[in-house]
Amino acid sequence: MNDAREELDRLKIERRTLDEQIAAAEGAKALQSVDPIATADAIVAKLRAMAANVHEMPKFAVRQLLASVVGRVVVDMVTKAVEVQIMLPIGENFFGDLPAAKSMRLVGNSGASTSYETHPMMTISLGSIDCQFHKAANPICYNCRRSAA
Repeated sequence: MNDAREELDRLKIERRTLDEQIAAAEGAKALQSVDPIATADAIVAKLRAMAANVHEMPKFAVRQLLASVVGRVVVDMVTKAVEVQIMLPIGENFFGDLPAAKSMRLVGNSGASTSYETHPMMTISLGSIDCQFHKAANPICYNCRRSAA
């Protein structure tokens, strides 16, 4: 009886490994058939649509959008300079109908201890924005320049 259980456990592990290999191969095959120019054009169109509608979005949606595209913000408290890294998340949850690898993630602000067990978020770095503080009479003034990724 113990031999049968051990054999069953071994077969379950082998089946799980084979299922993972099949899923990885299917995902790679699906991504190879993607037209990169059409995908880039679709992403640009969706980003333009988001930018056009951002003023109509509820505050929580704007926060989620910013959390999705802002990778990091570094502020120098002495010079008041700000550097913002902009990224583009690649995945089915952000762009919906665009081809992407199937993945599962926790919410970005989740404090769950198992977050390391989820799929990593795929991102493309679009560059960063460097802003230098300038003293002005009344309004806060920054001179910002985009730098390469």
